Amino acid sequence: MKLFKRIIKYLLILIGGAGLAIVIAINVSPRPFVFFLNHAAKDEAAIRPRAYQSYRDQISIKKDVRYSSQSAKNTMDIFYKKDNRTKPTIIWAHGGAFVAGDKSGTTYWATKMAANGYNVVSINYPLAPDRQYPTQVNQMREAIQFVHRNYAKQLNVQKVVVGGDSAGAHIASQVIAAQYNHQLATAINYHHLRDVKIVGGLLYCGPYDIKQMVNKKHVDTMTKLFVNQVGWAYLGDKDWKNSAKGRLVSTVNYVNKQFPPIFITDGNNGSFEAQGKELYHKLREEGVATQALFFGKERKVNHEYQFDLDSRAGKECFEDTQDFLKNLD
Repeated sequence: MKLFKRIIKYLLILIGGAGLAIVIAINVSPRPFVFFLNHAAKDEAAIRPRAYQSYRDQISIKKDVRYSSQSAKNTMDIFYKKDNRTKPTIIWAHGGAFVAGDKSGTTYWATKMAANGYNVVSINYPLAPDRQYPTQVNQMREAIQFVHRNYAKQLNVQKVVVGGDSAGAHIASQVIAAQYNHQLATAINYHHLRDVKIVGGLLYCGPYDIKQMVNKKHVDTMTKLFVNQVGWAYLGDKDWKNSAKGRLVSTVNYVNKQFPPIFITDGNNGSFEAQGKELYHKLREEGVATQALFFGKERKVNHEYQFDLDSRAGKECFEDTQDFLKNLD
């Protein structure tokens, strides 16, 4: 019995010591938390739609094309139908909380979208904390410029729709904002795209007012921890909420009437619905042609729901996106 009690005592000491070490580690650097997120993200698999093969048979895919950039992770996948250069090309940034994720997560959606007439370029970009904001925003601009210079024979490179999911939606929203807001462009050293017109934006389940998440009264401790660690990794400052980047990173601060038409959607469970609605209302106030898809309380719709292409909500999103894009042609 004494031996058992002694073992329990030492186990509790070890657990307590490990817990203390974790607390110290995440207060010194965001990297331990990022390490955990990356391993958690590996367990998530994209949901293959039942009709995927029929979509795949209609299109061509160029994988891992390296685009010109000053930063690493500069590869893209191109999904296209031959002789389809009339409709705008979608340039897409993947999600992953700025610290994880890969363009491969958008393959099923991009394949279906290309099969339905809209070519897609899905990009990789450098992840935090190895590269910090605004590197990702400027690299997406570099990807758009590369497509314009090198793929005029396969794609419509004069008109592009900039889009993304989750963290990628934030990056896409910042590209649009910097393209049409001189103040933001100057602050993040964004060079305007020449000879390319951003004719629309597709923003799925993204954060656009990041400080809102930690300033709200009823935010639970784990959510605050998540946001603070990700914000630290992405912006490079533990006190990012009070830093200059803390304001620049919130797209809602830079909306103006010059924005192109925008489609915004989000789920109502474990996502950024309040921020999507805030951006939607700010765009409407500025007179920007804006379309939105949000959901009532009668059903639960999760973060990144749109990539479950066979689900009821996923189908609604895809159809609404198609309707939005048709108005841009």
